[in-house]
Amino acid sequence: NNSGSTESNTLPVTAATCVAPPGAFAASATAFCTTGASPAPGVHVTWTASSNAASYVVNRNGVAYTSSLSSSTQALDDLNVTVGQTYAYTVTAANSGGSTMSAGSSVTITSAICPAAPPTQPVLSESTVCNGTSPVNHLSWTASANATNYIVLRNGTTLVSLPSSTLAYDDAAVVPGQTYAYFVRASNGGGSADSNTINISLPGTICQPPPGNFSLTAKAICDLTSSPAAAIRLTWTASANTTSYAVFRAGTKISDQTATSFADTTNIVAGQSYKYFVRASGPGGTTDSDELTVTVDAAVCQSPCSFACAATVAASASEQFPVRFSLQQQTSCDDVAATWAFGDGTGSTELTPVHAYASPGTYQWSVTAGSTASAACQNSGTITITAAAPPAKRRAIRH
Repeated sequence: NNSGSTESNTLPVTAATCVAPPGAFAASATAFCTTGASPAPGVHVTWTASSNAASYVVNRNGVAYTSSLSSSTQALDDLNVTVGQTYAYTVTAANSGGSTMSAGSSVTITSAICPAAPPTQPVLSESTVCNGTSPVNHLSWTASANATNYIVLRNGTTLVSLPSSTLAYDDAAVVPGQTYAYFVRASNGGGSADSNTINISLPGTICQPPPGNFSLTAKAICDLTSSPAAAIRLTWTASANTTSYAVFRAGTKISDQTATSFADTTNIVAGQSYKYFVRASGPGGTTDSDELTVTVDAAVCQSPCSFACAATVAASASEQFPVRFSLQQQTSCDDVAATWAFGDGTGSTELTPVHAYASPGTYQWSVTAGSTASAACQNSGTITITAAAPPAKRRAIRH
């Protein structure tokens, strides 16, 4: 002022340095599969260097995912991911002058990124069982490592798809007399493996019911077909589902029959005992009758009333023509009972029956007779039935 001037104190001042924020940079993210004993999916995040950056932070789905990373770091592997999920990544570069964020990069984690190891080969086996009269092919197989499902194929066509927990399948849609080829395919995301192939030929007679139960009767008789000799007459009821019968004596088969009777005349000795049973056979197997023991009376051919089985039967006749079968009964045996078999599946218990044959052919008839006072006897023979003559044509009369 007019009086003069005064100076203040002097302060040292350092000029501030202006730092530019980090420069623009780019980031990318790609999925990968880890190596080792247990491969797993991951995401590899990389970014270019940002000028002036002092540190980096990786963001996932809009949230900081890492702590501050050094400016020299330019990559990160994210191993905390799940198949089926999508993840969005960005990177933030920072320094004292501010921060810069990269553009985003999204990755979807699919099962193809880290495929499972292919399944191992299953081993297929089979057995055929019967559900009543219907066959069922029962399939079973060993577990396949890494399998997520199984496909059962028959003759090259898929029958059914099953979960990995199922190791068996019953195929009931099968027909006797046919052949089927099966194999099982184990699958997962990494591939598939086929089992061995099994070929099954079902017999046409499979699952048929066995012959039905039937009853056997046996009686010692005197066979008068040639000279009087001891014999044993076997008869049995018809067995359902049967095509033939086998007669066994003392456990050894002695005859095959389609009829329901048989006379054993071989080495039968009066006073001895013999064991018999009959085996019925059919498409479904066999069924045995009860076993009977027959003791032959020592006087089987010594009737007190001179009983005989002589019979009078015509040697031939025409079909549909009545044929008389006559037993020549001894008068001293008043209580005679007779059983006739006409050879065509029919029979009679009359002493003198009449029978007409329906078709031409040669038939073997037999008669077994006996009384309470005498032994039984048997006789047999054949009769030839010829075709009936065609009716004569009528001549037309003209007026």
